[in-house]
Amino acid sequence: MAKARARLEDAKAVVGNCPLWHSTYIDVLIDSNVARDRLDAAYDDAVKAFPESQQIHFSMSRAKQRKWGGAPGEYERFARRAAGLSQRSEGGAMYARLFWIRDYDDEFEFGRPGDPNWKRMKAGFEDMLRRYPDQVHNRNKYASYACRANDRDTYLKQRQELGDAIEDEQWPESWKVDVCDRRMAKNTDSGPVQKK
Repeated sequence: MAKARARLEDAKAVVGNCPLWHSTYIDVLIDSNVARDRLDAAYDDAVKAFPESQQIHFSMSRAKQRKWGGAPGEYERFARRAAGLSQRSEGGAMYARLFWIRDYDDEFEFGRPGDPNWKRMKAGFEDMLRRYPDQVHNRNKYASYACRANDRDTYLKQRQELGDAIEDEQWPESWKVDVCDRRMAKNTDSGPVQKK
């Protein structure tokens, strides 16, 4: 890892104006277990140059997870900051994207301290769908989260839009579409778990 860091630092003058250089450098710093202030400085440097780069935010998000040393609630605060930095190109979508990538290996719950705020995540998915209305995987994931958040109205609207265009990999094992269809059909409380 020290050699990788040295090579990247040597190459910065040539390729440091590329967002991929920054995201790779952040990944190497995380894997090298550098001091938190050094990692934060690298991220600040990266977003100063490329505030809208998804990959830079995705790379840094790993350091904010609890299993990588992040404090309780740190990931959610980071997601809000990244969404603000990328607002011009992403709207609020970065907030939803960051929890989406975390969800593959660190399942969360709505309403639990430090986990995502459903109102923000919902707004992020709405921004995503406005920008990319034809990307069915986004709508699948949005519907699966609406089910998990117990937001019946949003779930039913997205489910109707999806029809048979179900991408099974976007629905976690305990929240498969058939489970959500039954759950949301029986549920009469249309409010999400977390209303703030």
